Amino acid sequence: MSIVNIKELINSSFRGNVYIVQGEEILCESVTGFADLANEIPNALETKFASASAGKVFVAVGILQLIEQGEIRFDDTLGKLLDIELHSIDADVTDALKEEVSEEEMKSALDTLTETFRAALGKENLDVKVEKLKDASISSMITLSEEGRRMQDMMKMYNMYGMDV
Repeated sequence: MSIVNIKELINSSFRGNVYIVQGEEILCESVTGFADLANEIPNALETKFASASAGKVFVAVGILQLIEQGEIRFDDTLGKLLDIELHSIDADVTDALKEEVSEEEMKSALDTLTETFRAALGKENLDVKVEKLKDASISSMITLSEEGRRMQDMMKMYNMYGMDV
C-alpha cells in the first residue's frame, strides 16, 4: 500500500491534519474537519492542536537518542545536566513562609497542640505538625504532602472532585 492511498483510508469523521514528508518530497497532505466545531471554523495546515501528554513521547525519544549518542547517561539527573540544584520540580511556596528552627525549640509547642487537638477532635491518631512562620500576620497554613497534592491535581484534571481524600 502506498503512502498516497492513506488519504483514501482516512475516515470522513476524522478531524485533523495528516502531513507526511520524506526528505523534501511531500507524500501526503490532508486537512479535514473543523478546528472549532461549534463555530464551524475549518482546519488549516497552520491549525495548532493541543498535544496534551503526547509531547512526552517526543521528549522520551529525544532523551533516548542522546543516550544512544553517548551525550548523556540513563541515570543522569536534571540537576547534574543543567548544573542547577533541583530539590523538587514543583515550586513550594510554603518553604518561603517557614522559618528554620530546631526540633527542641518546637517540641513543647508540638506536644501541647497535639494533645489539645487530639482531645478536641477525639482522634488519637491525629498527626499535628508545627512550623514557625516568618510573618507574624499569617496565623496558620494548611500543609499537604507532595503525593496528596499531586493526587488532588490529577483528580481535578479528570473532574473527580472529592475522590482525592
